[in-house]
Amino acid sequence: MFFLSDWAPNLHPLVVHFPIALLFCAVLLDAAGLFLRKTSFLRKAATVLFTLGALAALAAWLTGRQAADSVFLPTAANALLTEHADLGQWTLWYFGGYALLRLSLSFGSIASKGLVRGLLFVLGLGGLGLLTITADHGAELVFRHGVGVQAVEDMPVQSIIPEDASAVDRGGLTLVGDSLWVLDATRPAAWMKGVEWLSGSPEGMNASIVDGAEMGDVLALSPADPDPLFVVPMTLESIQVDFTVNIDDFDGSIIIAHHILDVDNFRFLSIDRDDVRAGAREQGDFVVGSSTPTTTEGWHTFRLVVDGSHVRVYRDTELIGHAHSSEPAPGPVGLRLNGTGRVLLGSVQVTSLR
Repeated sequence: MFFLSDWAPNLHPLVVHFPIALLFCAVLLDAAGLFLRKTSFLRKAATVLFTLGALAALAAWLTGRQAADSVFLPTAANALLTEHADLGQWTLWYFGGYALLRLSLSFGSIASKGLVRGLLFVLGLGGLGLLTITADHGAELVFRHGVGVQAVEDMPVQSIIPEDASAVDRGGLTLVGDSLWVLDATRPAAWMKGVEWLSGSPEGMNASIVDGAEMGDVLALSPADPDPLFVVPMTLESIQVDFTVNIDDFDGSIIIAHHILDVDNFRFLSIDRDDVRAGAREQGDFVVGSSTPTTTEGWHTFRLVVDGSHVRVYRDTELIGHAHSSEPAPGPVGLRLNGTGRVLLGSVQVTSLR
């Protein structure tokens, strides 16, 4: 925006302090009005501040949505961002409804009654608890994870496998506990026997290591069986999937299947040469929930984040889609190839966020 300095990532950090200040001051005035019962000015002033605070909360929520879609998050911050976004929406609804209640009561004499004043104060004070939790999540995003801080966002994306992890290597398929797996295959025959095939088979998948130019040695997959789907048998709820892929020589789509119930029922992210689609397969039918035209020529790194009702898709650290859906049941993550030709995979990393 033209009035923002180059170092400011978005409007949200400039707005968030207004609802905090206005709503805390409103509760303080309300508390003073309980003791100075004959002074109606304090109660009226508190109502004005609650109304202004609710409007400021709306501004903070709107700019927060824009801010969340403008930053690329470290893995550890994704679940926290989802919670912060949901808490912000609940805080807006709470104080929006509360401000309307106070405004409606201000036109009659009922608001001057002691019991009503006490109940309104308790409701306002309770809302500060929700506001505090929301603000604490936002502060943690910035001060612990560096979200919105340019120096942190410019750092390259790295694997998050800890050096001292109790990892199991299955020929390039690395399993870490029950919350993380990484496919960076160097021995295709080994890892293909370590996954579960819901359709197709290891014999029906031609896998080899080829020269991926600037990517070095990469995994090449050419399906012989129609629509093969293999999964890592690790049940996950909230997930982040990072994968680097080149589909220049593939006529069809590569599908990240997630929250899989069976071969005919799962959520998916589909990538072809022209579009990136997210949706669900229900009883064998593909139902597209969102579609984003995008260029997929050459190598690209995609990130899929599914946390609660939020579905976020990034291409090369840039958000290209943010949709909402019903919260999926836990399930494994896998890969399906719909088409013919050769898919090149640099790596695939699947992380549990919770």
